[in-house]
Amino acid sequence: MDHERAASGQRGGHQPNSAFSPHDVTAAAFDVTAALIVVLDRAGRIMRFNAACERLTGYREVDVVGQVLWPLVVEPTEVARVAEVYAQLTPEKPLGKYENHWLTLSGERRYLGWETTYLLDTLGEIELVVCTGLDVTEERRTRLEHDEIEVRFRTLFERSGDGVVLIDPHDPLVAWRIVDCNPAFARMNGYPRENLIGQSIDLLHEHDLMARQGDELLEWVRS
Repeated sequence: MDHERAASGQRGGHQPNSAFSPHDVTAAAFDVTAALIVVLDRAGRIMRFNAACERLTGYREVDVVGQVLWPLVVEPTEVARVAEVYAQLTPEKPLGKYENHWLTLSGERRYLGWETTYLLDTLGEIELVVCTGLDVTEERRTRLEHDEIEVRFRTLFERSGDGVVLIDPHDPLVAWRIVDCNPAFARMNGYPRENLIGQSIDLLHEHDLMARQGDELLEWVRS
């Protein structure tokens, strides 16, 4: 197979009056896209390494073409495992979506989300592997920070000696519905926790106070 044709053409501008072909458009899109695109042969050697990959890693395509990808961007302790997974690829077992870390030339770790496509030869075997990815480092950092905050809140919520209750004042069916409560709140009100969750807070009032005056109270809280 003509690898340049399969994976897109070489970089470079076009002469002013030259006609554009589908090949030209593919080549231009290859480097204009913000997505990371790396094309590997069956041995894991880099055939193409687009501009987004260059910007992320600090490596130039001209310097990495022909080299095996893993030692360049994968942590040393992971190289053997990644190489083994790659060697076991078959047309019948696509990788699907996955995430991993790449190390940049400066040693920074970036977290990437990938999708992989195979280009097959005339015998139906994998000839080229096209990996398309996005840098999701910041999204993952935000997600981890959110998860950490959630864990801290849940720990304080569950272990607090003070009663804490979470209420939804906007539920159209159950007036000021109890979304959750901690064990201390359940104990001080004499109910099992599971019997409180989903009920109106009016369960704990002598009268249906919130059903009648909940809207007024909400306005007072907002003001």
